[in-house]
Amino acid sequence: MADFRDRFSIWVTAFNDINEIPNWKAQLVQSVLFTEKWISDIQSNPEQWIINNTCYSALYLLKKQNRIIELDGKYYYLLARNNNDDELNFFYF
Repeated sequence: MADFRDRFSIWVTAFNDINEIPNWKAQLVQSVLFTEKWISDIQSNPEQWIINNTCYSALYLLKKQNRIIELDGKYYYLLARNNNDDELNFFYF
């Protein structure tokens, strides 16, 4: 978290004047670049992005797409992380 604060203090610091933030312009530019990449990744294949970056929605999509091996893998991975079994089973079964 300290690394994030150092790189992006513009987003986690209260200030009265933007110039109080060291390197605020570089932080803002980097944030925009990350956002552009994130949006591009989502737009290129939104369902796959959801599968890669979510839990319950991923289970739903994998089941809907009949990708059983990936569904099972994601389910057991999530079980190992001690998620709520009842909620997890709702999206898996």
